[in-house]
Amino acid sequence: SAALLLDRNKAFEVFRKSVRRSETLEENKEVIKKLKEEAQALGKAANAAREVISGNTTRVQKLRMERALDSNPRDPTSQEAPPDAPDVLALLKENEEKKRTYHQAMQRLQQVKGEIESYKKAMEENTSRLQRDFEAWYRSLEA
Repeated sequence: SAALLLDRNKAFEVFRKSVRRSETLEENKEVIKKLKEEAQALGKAANAAREVISGNTTRVQKLRMERALDSNPRDPTSQEAPPDAPDVLALLKENEEKKRTYHQAMQRLQQVKGEIESYKKAMEENTSRLQRDFEAWYRSLEA
């Protein structure tokens, strides 16, 4: 007990290991780590979907422009665009699928961010409570 009083850091380590709360802190760190990994994967998935959507949209515009230039309507007053070709329809369908993927990833990402924040807040509270309890315990040793 006298040696513990001389080295406050050692005393804190002994106290921390003797309290169940420190195990919870370690568990929370692991959960946060896993949530951060999930968030990174979700971010990558959302970015990949957005890139595909952007590329497809550019290709659709280009294909429609080419088709409009190739079509030579006999009636110059006709404002109706030519119907989309199967390749354009396939790109549009893929865009719809990627939009769903993007929205799902972003929705889950927001949930994960909220979970991370709540775990961080709980960790901060546990850390400060651990510190307060240690201070009380250490003062009781000094007495």
